Amino acid sequence: MKFPVATALVMLAGLASAGCEEKSAPASKGAAESVMDQAAGAVESGAKAAGDAARAGTAAVSDAAKAGTDAAKSAADATKAAAADATKATTDALTKLKERALAEAPKLLETAQTQITGLKEKIVGLPATTKPVANAAFGEIEKTFTSLKDQAAGLKDVHTASLQKTWDDWKGKLTGLNDSIKKFTEQFKL
Repeated sequence: MKFPVATALVMLAGLASAGCEEKSAPASKGAAESVMDQAAGAVESGAKAAGDAARAGTAAVSDAAKAGTDAAKSAADATKAAAADATKATTDALTKLKERALAEAPKLLETAQTQITGLKEKIVGLPATTKPVANAAFGEIEKTFTSLKDQAAGLKDVHTASLQKTWDDWKGKLTGLNDSIKKFTEQFKL
């Protein structure tokens, strides 16, 4: 039966109207009580069905909320894991850069030192008229070289977050030193 409450009410109304027309029929009284009992049972069944539906709806909402919470927690865990992986990869890359910088810097400085030592020996053979200018220009080269040596020694203490910039700056200054040596060599024909 699809509409137990409505059917019961219709039956009850039919009985009530029938009861008004036939007041003397005792058999109708028993039938009316039977219909009333059926109507009451139908109302109880409808109320029980409504309660069951409400409980099922509440359970479905609770399950959906739990599933949403679980999905959010899972997404948060995945995001944390990805962030941790990215941090580790960045740290590993910077650690490798620092190791490379600490290995390369002394070799690059040694090459520059060899060039500077060779220039110093050649300055001795310059004419007296060009020696003062050459010595002044060479003094700048030596000052830049000393600064680069000091900075290279400090590379091991540089925080990894600023290492890339520090290393790039240092290599830029070394390139500048090499350009100065080349220009000096050309200028004084050494």
